[in-house]
Amino acid sequence: MQILYKILNQKYPIWAISHAGHCVPPEDIEMMEDIELEDVFGLNGQIEHKLTFLRKNVPKDIKLVLIGHSIGCHMILEMMKREPKLQVLKAVLLFPTIERMAESPQGKLMTPVLCKLRFLMYVPIYFLSFVPESVKASLVRWALQGLQSLDEATVSATLNLFNVDCAANAMYMGSQEMMQVVQRDDSTIGQYLNKMLPDLLNISNIFCFYFLKMPPSYSLCPYPQRLQEPCTCRTNARAEPPLLLPPGSPYLLYTSSHPPSLITDQI
Repeated sequence: MQILYKILNQKYPIWAISHAGHCVPPEDIEMMEDIELEDVFGLNGQIEHKLTFLRKNVPKDIKLVLIGHSIGCHMILEMMKREPKLQVLKAVLLFPTIERMAESPQGKLMTPVLCKLRFLMYVPIYFLSFVPESVKASLVRWALQGLQSLDEATVSATLNLFNVDCAANAMYMGSQEMMQVVQRDDSTIGQYLNKMLPDLLNISNIFCFYFLKMPPSYSLCPYPQRLQEPCTCRTNARAEPPLLLPPGSPYLLYTSSHPPSLITDQI
């Protein structure tokens, strides 16, 4: 957020909205339940949670650039569908998971865990919550040591998962993702196609690997068209067949190894 804000010469405000119930609020903030939202911790409630923030805090004439990661991409599609009056300039989709999550290799593993066995996870998380913060932080750094860059913001955010309520809310939403993110919303994608910047080459999202084993005629591009030309961009070595795109595709393809300025330059 700070990098994007600086790149934009500190001229444009940047809002980051957490999923409801996924982080521990500061002790000096009094939390109030929003009685207008039903099942706020579920997938539908989380989408309405973001829309409610925009309705209450952002002037209607403000032009927006929406950036979503993983299930956040699904949420962006739903937000544009439900609130067509949003002044959306661009929607940046990072590691999009927008269809058949339960059919992915990781989805097949996690679906029974999240839907039927997640309650068993509450006990060890409860006991871990009593571990000193320094020890928990060390555990997080050890678990994430494979990342190329690990900052303290990532560590502090991950520590929320040692809170039983946060972990339970995250797993509950995950169970609904597996059950509800099934059919790709081609209608909404087609309607807002010219506003989307999807990160289609970044296939390291563990819930997206099922794309790699689709037949060549299957479109990796969210807009359904029969593919005719191979993509000349860098592809993942595990991609068989190569990633393909329709000729004249309006998509900008990029990978996360690029600096944040790539996004802001296109915006």
